[in-house]
Amino acid sequence: MPGANFRAVQNIAKLVNKEYPHVKLLTLAYQGSLLPPKHLKFGNNVIVQIAAPMDRFLPLSDPKNQQTTNIIKAWTDHCPTVYFCECNAQLRRFLQLQ
Repeated sequence: MPGANFRAVQNIAKLVNKEYPHVKLLTLAYQGSLLPPKHLKFGNNVIVQIAAPMDRFLPLSDPKNQQTTNIIKAWTDHCPTVYFCECNAQLRRFLQLQ
């Protein structure tokens, strides 16, 4: 349940902000939590880092990366600061090497 994780981050961020307003918390959005919860908006002290697969050889504006671009845009409506890192882990290959 990814929404529960983000609600927990939001509650912790509110508590931290009372005593340490200069501190920012970073949380990850990936796999099952790539899409933001519909009714949740983070404050200024939360950063969401999106780890989404994309074609790294093409710009985000390319149609092949449209899904990732849509995810990033969706998060910008829910969080004032959004980071992005391209994630294309090939775990099957890694596990075969073990």
